[in-house]
Amino acid sequence: MKLLAIHSNKLFFGKAPNFYKWLAEKRGVEDKLKPLEEEYKQNRQKGPLLLKETYRISVSGLLYKELEEYCEEYCNIFLDEKTANKLRKLTKKMKIFIFGSYPQELYFCLQKRKIANNVFGVKCIIDNNEITDLAEIRLANLEAVKDKMKKIGLADKFSLYPDRYGMLGMLIDKIIEIPEVDLLVLGKGITAVPMHKIAGKVINSLEEI
Repeated sequence: MKLLAIHSNKLFFGKAPNFYKWLAEKRGVEDKLKPLEEEYKQNRQKGPLLLKETYRISVSGLLYKELEEYCEEYCNIFLDEKTANKLRKLTKKMKIFIFGSYPQELYFCLQKRKIANNVFGVKCIIDNNEITDLAEIRLANLEAVKDKMKKIGLADKFSLYPDRYGMLGMLIDKIIEIPEVDLLVLGKGITAVPMHKIAGKVINSLEEI
């Protein structure tokens, strides 16, 4: 089976503002993000990427329904419809999985528009219907994922945190269950690079398929 794993928010949202920054501005807490933005710029290559801290400022405190509504608004404004149409056509001949560091609810908006078979983003912890924090990743094939990461030289990077290595673990977890998978990875940013380790082919655009 041919599987296209996409780890590139730019593909879908082009030059749109970072979702967390956009949401923080909507909520009037953008000033709290500025110190994190500066630290992120300085440590972008080696990390940490401050996802938990960013998520807590931008998302925590929202009702779950409010997060869904913000995600739908962002998608309605910024989704690249040309890309969406291309992906709808591709779903007829291959499986498409989307991975990213934005809230999973935003990627659900893409799945609802039938441009992906499955989506994986940052999940939330909810208490009394209010979002309190981001959640750890749950893997169905935990030991097999650890073994695979050891084989590709990333044993020390295994993580249940939804960062670049956590997303790699989620991808491994899924392809373990797909026999004879032909894996294409689209995404060349630093968060996508770990996925290149298990790709049959790395591509930079949909035109390469």
